[in-house]
Formats: sequence, C-alpha cells, structure tokens
Amino acid sequence: MEERIKGKKVQINNQRIQQFFCKRNKKDLPHRYNYVNYQDDKPEVALERDKIEKTKIRRFIHFGESDYVLDIGCGVGRWGDAIIPELKSGKYVGVDYTQDFIEIAKSHFTSKNSKFICAPFQSLKSSLEKEQESRNYDAILINGVLMYINDEDIDCCLEQVDHLLKKCGFLYIKESVGVKERLTLVDFYSSELEANYNVIYRSIYEYTEILSKYFIKKGYSIISCGPTWSNEMNYDEETSNYYWILMK
Repeated sequence: MEERIKGKKVQINNQRIQQFFCKRNKKDLPHRYNYVNYQDDKPEVALERDKIEKTKIRRFIHFGESDYVLDIGCGVGRWGDAIIPELKSGKYVGVDYTQDFIEIAKSHFTSKNSKFICAPFQSLKSSLEKEQESRNYDAILINGVLMYINDEDIDCCLEQVDHLLKKCGFLYIKESVGVKERLTLVDFYSSELEANYNVIYRSIYEYTEILSKYFIKKGYSIISCGPTWSNEMNYDEETSNYYWILMK
C-alpha cells in the first residue's frame, strides 16, 4: 500500500499505532512533553508550543476548584500540569490507551484529585464505569486523538463524549490537520521520530462536518476556533494544528 495517501479515505492499523507509542516510551527524550508533542530534534519547540496552547485555551476555559475534568488522550499528563493544581474538591481524570504513558503520569502526580486510566477511546464509557468515574464532566479535552481514530469508529467515540459532558460544559478539541486536503500516512517512516508512523490528517472542512454532526446540531455553540499556534511554529507545509472550543 502507498505510504502517503492524499484525499482518499483509507484505514490505519490500530495495532501499529499502539506499537509506535509503546516503542516511543523507550526513547531517551529531554522532557516528558516530547513523548506526546514530538519535535525530537527540536525539543524546545515542544515546550514552546505547549505554553502557547495552554495560554490561549485558558482564556476561554476556566477550571473551577470543584470541576470534574476528563482528558481523553492525556498521554503523560501534559494538561494535568495546568489543571490539577486548580482543583480542590473536583477531580481530573486522564485516559490514554498507552499504558507506559499512564505509568509516567501516575508517577508524576500523587494528589488524590487525579486519576489515570488506560483505555481506548472506543470503549471510553465502559472503562470509566468500571473505574467508577462515569459522570457528567464540567470539561472534556480531546487532544491529538482523533487523528489516530478511523472513520468507522468516530461515531462511537464522539457519541460517548456527548453523553459524558454536562449541560453548559466545555469541550476542547485539538488536532493536527491537512492544510489543503486529507492526508493519511500508512507505515510511513519518519526520520525525525525514527519510526513508522500511522496517522490521519483530516482537513479542517472534514472536522467542520464532524463537529456539525455530533455537536452543533445538538445545540453546542463554538466559543473559539483557529490555528493553535502561528505559522512560524509550523515546520510542515502539508499539515498544521487547529483547535475548537465548544460549549454544550
């Protein structure tokens, strides 16, 4: 199969994706954010992007001390650093399907108002129920996860999100996107990551349709959306990074 497919809808292999992240955890990287924000050859860029993203998003989403926050694709707990200190009687629940990342997060956070669960997005609700964490959340974050989800699984993933978010709750979605069109990488070798990479860079138009179907038509409103950081922070002409903040 071709390694770079433009415009067409093709599937990526879930097992290969999981293998990629398990292998990535074995790398010696300068900061734990690099495991999820990449930029292996420019580690300072990962930290700068993190700072820009959090500063921008927290202008629109304020985490109250009693809030319950669900972070889907929490990785090593990057957003946990910004949210957990603000929670007193509330709780931060991070979910990721890479066990190694969950272990890193668990070792970094020891407070009682945080919990980390290893589970795939597709079985999110049942996994939360098993861990007694199924509730209506004040805010839900989906950060760089949909790019690893095949089209056939989008339904079950996003329907669970709608069920778990409380009325007037915030939904934050951030994804890498195709600039001009959809771009899918199938076992594409990345010299920067030193590994074969599988990912779907959907176009902004595709995400607009997805958000309309699962959220806007159900009464959600878009509070803010746009490029996550400036063009100067992008190093790929074919892909970029985009965010959406919605209120239910």
